[in-house]
Amino acid sequence: MKTQCSKSWTDVNIDFKNRLLRHCCKSEPYTFPETYSTDYFNNSQLIQERRRMSLDEFKHSDCQSCWRDYDAGLGAYRDWMNRWEDSKFDRVLPNTPHTNYIDIELDNTCDLSCIYCSSICSSKIAVEEGVVNVDNTRQYDIDKFKLWLANIAAYSTEETVINFLGGEPTASKLFYDLLEYIEVLTKRYPYFKLRIEICTNCNSKKHLMDKIIAAIDNSNVEWAVSISNESMGATAELIRYGLDWERFRENLIRYIKHPKVTYITFAPTVNAFSLKTFANYISWVHSIMATHARQKSFGWVGSHVTWPAALDIKYLPDYYKQYIIDAQGQLDLDRNTRQLSNYDRFSKFLNEMENRIGSEYRENYREYLKDFVSQKNKVKQTYKLDALLDE
Repeated sequence: MKTQCSKSWTDVNIDFKNRLLRHCCKSEPYTFPETYSTDYFNNSQLIQERRRMSLDEFKHSDCQSCWRDYDAGLGAYRDWMNRWEDSKFDRVLPNTPHTNYIDIELDNTCDLSCIYCSSICSSKIAVEEGVVNVDNTRQYDIDKFKLWLANIAAYSTEETVINFLGGEPTASKLFYDLLEYIEVLTKRYPYFKLRIEICTNCNSKKHLMDKIIAAIDNSNVEWAVSISNESMGATAELIRYGLDWERFRENLIRYIKHPKVTYITFAPTVNAFSLKTFANYISWVHSIMATHARQKSFGWVGSHVTWPAALDIKYLPDYYKQYIIDAQGQLDLDRNTRQLSNYDRFSKFLNEMENRIGSEYRENYREYLKDFVSQKNKVKQTYKLDALLDE
């Protein structure tokens, strides 16, 4: 089995609030030391060891998420997210990073309480559950990050993507502070190839939406927007509790029509409750893009829920596979359009999701889901989520 993955060289995932660093969002985290050099961000001894072991085809413990799926006979995140051909790994070195993708998790400020999320990533869930989360963000870490990013800006020869995550990044004060610093770097280093991305729930109220649009207006780089959603209408409003579907639609149109937003990614998180409307959502997205931004490229990047376990599609019966087949059918309708940029990669993801469904079928899956919803209803003080259980 191939163990190498481009993300060990290309990705840096920084979680300021918990002082954690990953190289791939699915990998095990490293805790920031009290003091460190800027090399820690992309060339620590820890990641060098992982690179070395993966080149020797050893399964490093950082990557348990993928190994567990492979051991169960399933496709893993690596299958659709590794960007390098096998021959590329013959030429790379363990102590030579190729950083081109930086994820920044800001804080847990968020206006949604998605049913598969937690208080760590959503301030709204923290309020619902009465949890007090400590924000461990340190100015030391932010200053070190800025120094490291300045080195990237000065010496990188390939495009760098900085992707802001939350919570909801458009509501984070730190987002606008870092954005201001990035703008300084792009003026100081005019040959710095940079694209800014935000991963948004697209539910921002007007004052916040106006603020992020103004930030895009005033920047001198290209932007990409990743839309985090996977279902339609009332179902979407229940899965992503607090979502206003009409506001979501209006905000999406503002993003896709903006001239500085050059690329749109649609990022569904497949779960047991989203499958039934998944194909309709794909169709709706393609219609929106064709209507409002026919010349703008877009793509799909999928993930799936493994926690909470009840929402993992592997426990569902085989007949749920039809929903993925329907989704593939909707994707195929636009296979040859110039707008859709990554058909093959997302099609592979859908194939892996089809294989995942029923792979660990539980006869009591309905009771498993009902118990999960019952617990959520107690926290949210509402029984609207019961509608998700309708057959």
